[in-house]
Amino acid sequence: MPGALATPACGTRCAPTLRPTAARLPSPPPPGGPPRAQVWVKPELREDGRVYWAADSDSQLTKGLAALLVLGLSGCTPAEILQTQPEFIEMLGLKQSLTPSRNNGFLNMFLKMQKLTLGMVVAGASAAPVAAGTEQAP
Repeated sequence: MPGALATPACGTRCAPTLRPTAARLPSPPPPGGPPRAQVWVKPELREDGRVYWAADSDSQLTKGLAALLVLGLSGCTPAEILQTQPEFIEMLGLKQSLTPSRNNGFLNMFLKMQKLTLGMVVAGASAAPVAAGTEQAP
């Protein structure tokens, strides 16, 4: 399975798996300057003590990469999310299949999700939608 996830087309194949979140996440800003993919992630800590994620992006490939993280981290406890090491990116083979900019964007999405999880643990509540960052489009 890691080989299938590692193909560049995986991002565009996984993008449709994200539930529509347009009503819950902010709209991307109008274009201007160098093209960058914008990503938004929103955690929800449910009564079962597990975190469930929603994400959106203005780029299909980036939306697919976000979907990988949403699928992989949804349903995990905050402790499981915080204990996950970024080395899984290399284990999946994504690092070899993506441009350095996309690799950095994927890592930044993951780190942002960990930061939001930690914030929820500290605050004891769900976080508002937050821009996960931007990355240079190829």
